[in-house]
Amino acid sequence: MCFVEFGRRVFDMVPSLVRDVSDCYANALKVFEELLGYGNVRPNQVTMVSALTACGRIGFLDLGSKVHGFSVVKGFDLVTSMISGYVQSDLYKDIIDLFTEMQVVGVKADSLTIACVISACGHSGALHQGRWVHSYCERNHIEMNLSVKNVLVDVQFMEMALGRKRKSHRRALVRKT
Repeated sequence: MCFVEFGRRVFDMVPSLVRDVSDCYANALKVFEELLGYGNVRPNQVTMVSALTACGRIGFLDLGSKVHGFSVVKGFDLVTSMISGYVQSDLYKDIIDLFTEMQVVGVKADSLTIACVISACGHSGALHQGRWVHSYCERNHIEMNLSVKNVLVDVQFMEMALGRKRKSHRRALVRKT
């Protein structure tokens, strides 16, 4: 089957995907299974994360475990992919939760993951966690590349703005009393 035909099949599924969300995940898993059936097509990280998400959403935990095992065997870095996917979906709390889980099981983060996590802390107002992640980088000698430094500056500005807002609010309260 050529990629055009495969693309056509996916496109033809769109109306059913719009009608029923659980159908969407089930159809996505069917397409994923077909994709794996073609020996010359290798799924990428986005495909793997999407398949895992679909398994979780519809409760196919056994299949999710197999997809995860396949991902590990093929050498995918799913944690970074999942965090990137959460960023694209504005799921900031999920990013922070996943990063916390990484720490519990001993997975060391890279600079891309750190940039995403610190950004999530800033967007969600979890500035204390952002400072903790910064100190985590220093303790674990994680490279502070330009992306990480830019996100840290953004979070520091958010923190300063929030501090000014609180100070202004306190002054207003004092004037009223």
